[in-house]
Amino acid sequence: MVVVVVVLVAVGTYHVLKSPAQSGSSAAITCNPQYTIRHWAVAPLDEGVYEIQTNEYNSSAVFAMCGNGGEDFKITKSQISVPTDGAPGGYPSIYRGCHWGDCTKDSGLPIRVSSMETNTSQVRLSYNTQVSARGVWDDAFDIFFTPCDDHDISQSGCSQSGQPHREMMIWLSHNGPAIPGGQLTNVTIDGIDFNLWWSGYRTMWYVIRSPSLTSPRVQNLDLGDFIKDAVNRGYIPSPSWYLMDIEAGFEVWQGGQGLQASSLSICTPSPVGCGNA
Repeated sequence: MVVVVVVLVAVGTYHVLKSPAQSGSSAAITCNPQYTIRHWAVAPLDEGVYEIQTNEYNSSAVFAMCGNGGEDFKITKSQISVPTDGAPGGYPSIYRGCHWGDCTKDSGLPIRVSSMETNTSQVRLSYNTQVSARGVWDDAFDIFFTPCDDHDISQSGCSQSGQPHREMMIWLSHNGPAIPGGQLTNVTIDGIDFNLWWSGYRTMWYVIRSPSLTSPRVQNLDLGDFIKDAVNRGYIPSPSWYLMDIEAGFEVWQGGQGLQASSLSICTPSPVGCGNA
């Protein structure tokens, strides 16, 4: 999650990697009602292939989210209000893999980084969202790498929660005065321009330069292209490390009510592929 931020605002109308077949607005989440989860709750989706979490780790404010029963959610209540020069109040999200030892079913993770360098399309991400120019938030993937493949079970002292790891965030959109800090580099991946921030320790942020403030989305995004870039820059220490966890959601500093993830598909080389997403 974001720990260090500086004040900067970037707005625009760019639809991230949107293919012609994906034009049009995202489907509205009616919460009819399928489920509602509140502060610090976690719930399985697709029989445990994915999990959804409120993850309000830096706030105790009123917060709730709901969904239609698939890989989707909508923030229905949020009184989160934390300073924008620090960590967000929470990261409501859906994930696949191991989140601090809580692992989803048949994820196909961990995957060795070197394997993804040679076959960049092993892991593909599709994600449709709806946002607005209110509040302070980002719309992002949060991706974790570890030096071992132990699923957070201690292996000669090597575990996800006990060892230094690397975190990669890919911001599809953001609003308000919260942006990563550290070293800034301009980078182009798959023809898309990003501001790449590096904390100098463990976190890297690929921030789209011209984000959409209506319906950010990606379709079949090859995660391996980002991993290759991060390894070449030394941000991921070694190709022998592992991709452990992929999450998608909204970091919220202020507000956030109405933000929604209409669909998510994380495709991995697992027995169930993308799941039922």
